[in-house]
Amino acid sequence: MLLQDSTIKEASKVVGIARQTGSRWLKLYNEKGYEGLIPKFDGGRPGKLTTDQKNELKAILIHEDSNEDSNYTIMEVVKLIKELFDVEFSYKRVWTLVRVEMNLNYSKPFSTAHKKPKNRREDLKKKVKKY
Repeated sequence: MLLQDSTIKEASKVVGIARQTGSRWLKLYNEKGYEGLIPKFDGGRPGKLTTDQKNELKAILIHEDSNEDSNYTIMEVVKLIKELFDVEFSYKRVWTLVRVEMNLNYSKPFSTAHKKPKNRREDLKKKVKKY
């Protein structure tokens, strides 16, 4: 459009960008040609937790070192991250970390009876007959 005598303002409006962005794109095109318009992604800002810290957190959440069941709510994980790594995350960020990045699923927090009697079914039948 600019080659056909449109203004930067008109061309920017048609493309759906701000006039300042249109001016910047024109400057880049004039300096470097088409190559100047190709985005250069640098990977973004580094994360607040390192890979080692994420691995440590995942090990705690799935309780690799123990035979105990572990069931954490997202809010408990938020607090755990704050305690362990002194990093504050929002609920949504921790949900994404746990559910998407770590691929951990929800589990229902059932209590486990480690000392259940071997004849528990018979005991139950006896108790039911009494009533």
